[in-house]
Amino acid sequence: MNIGGLRVATRRARYEPARLAAEQNSDYYLASEPTGEIELEILDGEGQVVRSFSSDASGETNVLPEEASMREWWLERVGTAKLDKSAGMHRFTWDLRHAGPWDDDASSSGRRGPLAAPGTYQARLKVGDWSETVSFEALMDPRIVKEGYVSPED
Repeated sequence: MNIGGLRVATRRARYEPARLAAEQNSDYYLASEPTGEIELEILDGEGQVVRSFSSDASGETNVLPEEASMREWWLERVGTAKLDKSAGMHRFTWDLRHAGPWDDDASSSGRRGPLAAPGTYQARLKVGDWSETVSFEALMDPRIVKEGYVSPED
């Protein structure tokens, strides 16, 4: 779906991987670089802001975790994701998480929040005086229902 420069898509693959990606992609096109901030807001079914992302955010970086692991080596993402505001086509991926707890370390603050509940959400892109809002569905993982942990009505 492509509406006024904001396209919302879900990841689909030809195969079913062992772990489905819990994410929502917002594609947007900027004909030229705007002079001010651009902002992407994720709203729940009642119109309340769940998460907000900006081109003025500090951005994410990868760092070594504080505690070493005996299993597998990895880098930990810290910081708040930043929207790209250069001219051209862009994709922003929301991990379907609410903002996490506050932390003294600004790079860790807001990370690892709870996953968004299944339901209808909206992505609203704002560039200057222009804005566009598109609805999308966050679906329950069908494997959870199949295993009987929860019903679709819960």
